Amino acid sequence: MTMSRYDEDLYDNPFYTALEKNYHLLLDQASSSHLINCMPKYELVKDASFT
Repeated sequence: MTMSRYDEDLYDNPFYTALEKNYHLLLDQASSSHLINCMPKYELVKDASFT
């Protein structure tokens, strides 16, 4: 799936921004290895409780 078809701005997704902020080296390594990063669409889990 290309980013142009994704229906959520990843920079508005707290899961992605936390990954980018706290684990940027892991994110870069995954990207350079052509791996797929999966994270929930925020709108679907925004009312869920995580610990």
